[in-house]
Amino acid sequence: MQPWHFVVVRYAATKQQIRQAAEVEERELFATRASDEWLNALAPLGTDANKAFL
Repeated sequence: MQPWHFVVVRYAATKQQIRQAAEVEERELFATRASDEWLNALAPLGTDANKAFL
């Protein structure tokens, strides 16, 4: 249902920039943009703004 695109990133500095930008977006999503319905749907999964795998 989602149009995935994959990219190989080899440079550590680029990976760090992507991670930092993704963390900003995740915090913003969970703090202000996600609806209560969306947050409630994620709750059973234990998903929140903290993404250790980024």
